[in-house]
Amino acid sequence: MSERRANALHGELEESRTLLEQADRGRRQAEAELGDVQQQLTEVSSNYNSVSALRRKLEEEVGSLHVDLDEMLNEARTSEEKAKKAMIDAARRTPSSRSRPRKSMELTVKDLQIRLDEAEANAIKVSSRTQRIMLNSCR
Repeated sequence: MSERRANALHGELEESRTLLEQADRGRRQAEAELGDVQQQLTEVSSNYNSVSALRRKLEEEVGSLHVDLDEMLNEARTSEEKAKKAMIDAARRTPSSRSRPRKSMELTVKDLQIRLDEAEANAIKVSSRTQRIMLNSCR
């Protein structure tokens, strides 16, 4: 009987060892998975912080672009107003200039041409600045 009991206890001991080894393997596997998950969490946190910083930077750039756009629109309106005034002045001066001598007419034409050139140059400047800003924002 004691031999039977010894065999039964030995069997239980072997079974307990097997269960202990399985539990130990499971623990090591769980620890390895925990390490992987912690590493992934660190990477995700780093990516999140990078994206957040990039988002803040882009929001600042968008705000700056809005300010630049408003400024350029105001410059464009000013240029258009100057061009309109130059055209109105030219239209007003043309009928009355018939009675003036030729020299006076030439001076008026030169003056109007200068004002028109300034208005065109300002419009070109605004246009090129707008293009440059748009290209920069696309990049």
